[in-house]
Amino acid sequence: MLMKNENNLRRLLSEGYVVAPCVYDCLSARSAMLCGFKALMLSGCALAWSAVGVPDIGLMTVDELIAAVDRITASCPLPLIVDADEGYGESPLNTYRMTARLIRAGAAGMTLDDSAGIRGYERLLAHSPHPVMDEDVWLAKVRAARAAIDAQGSDFLLIARTIVKVSGGIDAAIDRCKKAVAAGADMTLVIGLNNMADCERISREVPGWKMYPDITTTNGKADVDVKDIVPLGFNLITMHYAEYGAMWGMMYYGRENFKNENTVFSDTHAMGGLTMPERMEQLAMDYREWLALERRCLGEE
Repeated sequence: MLMKNENNLRRLLSEGYVVAPCVYDCLSARSAMLCGFKALMLSGCALAWSAVGVPDIGLMTVDELIAAVDRITASCPLPLIVDADEGYGESPLNTYRMTARLIRAGAAGMTLDDSAGIRGYERLLAHSPHPVMDEDVWLAKVRAARAAIDAQGSDFLLIARTIVKVSGGIDAAIDRCKKAVAAGADMTLVIGLNNMADCERISREVPGWKMYPDITTTNGKADVDVKDIVPLGFNLITMHYAEYGAMWGMMYYGRENFKNENTVFSDTHAMGGLTMPERMEQLAMDYREWLALERRCLGEE
């Protein structure tokens, strides 16, 4: 039935490490839960692609973000971390209000970027210069987010995320992370990490919990191993796969149905041997409970 997540993210992080796949809607969140993951990351780029149909370059609105958070947390019990970009506004007051809204919508935490202007994943793909926010402006937003969390009396997790390594190097990234922790961040995230040497430096020089962005690959091999970075304090790791798997699956089914001009292929595709009720349970959470509630309300039980 309808629910809001219980924010047990801090407990999970205290007990070990968390791998949180990037999701973008109720179905992707449910599929991650069925796969066994214990927490989720709402991806800004996947949400922009799926819900708005725009590239991930800062075009989405805060209302679109909050609406997605509200839908996912109402349908999936796993703690949800939100990609909150730069705080959705120039002023730290924008960040304050956005943070409070995310908490009320049921989010368990968020990342807060120091990127600026036309930004995002697709900007990085284009290898164009990535604008970075002035340090003082970003730290003011970190403090604003901390103030909103404290005002709500929440255990919401504040993750300070810096992209300065891409243009300024690891020294600049470490310096920003240290200042963000001093400003109230619970965890730090350096975009562009892909080697153990940088992880070891961050571990030595930056206090507190660390988040590792998706463990990327080079020539088919992971750039780092989870077993090596967890002892260094990297206890939250994300990964992107849901949007690619969903798009490939939809294209796979769609091409067959387009070719055949009927739904025989998708109707008879057993999704790995599942029965029809099992398939429906994957798609729609607790549908039998909803129907039982209807019967009770109609006085049929």
